[in-house]
Amino acid sequence: MVGVILNLARLSVQEIDETLLKFTELYSNDATAKREIIQFHENYSSDNPIWWYTRGTFIYRLLNRSLGTINVDNIFDFRFYIVDLYHHLAALHRDQSIAPRTNKIVARYWNRPDFISLNDLSRNVGGLVSFNSFLSTTTSLQHQCYPDSKDDILIEIVNIDVGKETAMPFANVAPSSVTADDREILFSWYTPFVVQSVEQSESSYSSVKLQLITKEKLKETLTEIVRPFIGTLCDPERLLGIGRELESNDDNQKAIAYYKKLFKIVLSNDQYHIIDIYEQLDQLYKEFNADNNVDEQFGDFIRPANTVDYNPLEICELISA
Repeated sequence: MVGVILNLARLSVQEIDETLLKFTELYSNDATAKREIIQFHENYSSDNPIWWYTRGTFIYRLLNRSLGTINVDNIFDFRFYIVDLYHHLAALHRDQSIAPRTNKIVARYWNRPDFISLNDLSRNVGGLVSFNSFLSTTTSLQHQCYPDSKDDILIEIVNIDVGKETAMPFANVAPSSVTADDREILFSWYTPFVVQSVEQSESSYSSVKLQLITKEKLKETLTEIVRPFIGTLCDPERLLGIGRELESNDDNQKAIAYYKKLFKIVLSNDQYHIIDIYEQLDQLYKEFNADNNVDEQFGDFIRPANTVDYNPLEICELISA
């Protein structure tokens, strides 16, 4: 979803106004949030998204709630801010990579067990993982060094090399944040990491070590993951083909409607099987591809002979890069 969001045309001023009006209505019974939305509307600009993110206002809460629950409608409505935040991080990363630290750094944060599965991570050591949020971390050993409970999980992102080009941007956000905390490192939404190790403990807190992945390595990994889906309805090129065609024809609203439906199918919380997903995608193609442009480009798709398990997050990774 990240790639789609970043490549869509920016919302117009009128569309941003309508989005903020929608959020005002959402917080109609919260005087503080309404005041914050008005302040945001009057003072926000594309060069200060990190300041607003680190301020801890409604935008921080609503954005992370929408990303965490994968609220597709809110994510697309909020895309002007997501794109600005992403590009601000990228600009800071470029500036900081010019004169990188001589020593590699470690960033840390605590995560609750209801947000992360240690068992899943243990089975995925050496594999990739990403998170549905912008990750705010610290390089301090003292700051936030104790968990709220022993069930909390310490996430350590190790061997961070600011001078190396990574798959997604990250940066020390002190120059642009409200707190000016020079220990805070912010990682972009859906930043991919390699799971290095998982240590589980019943008597103390558990810990997970992650490492950033380069663009080149991510491309190699995704090439291998996508191989079984080539020629099927879950082929990433095919999944995104109609949306790109609509965008190229300047039919941005229809493209957005298509992408929203696509991600709602792919990221459904229901326990689908792959054959059920194919049926839904087939209907989606027929709805938005009346001229069969994608069929002409990709030919007949392959239907699975058997009902097999479907991994929605894996498909999402393929069409998010």
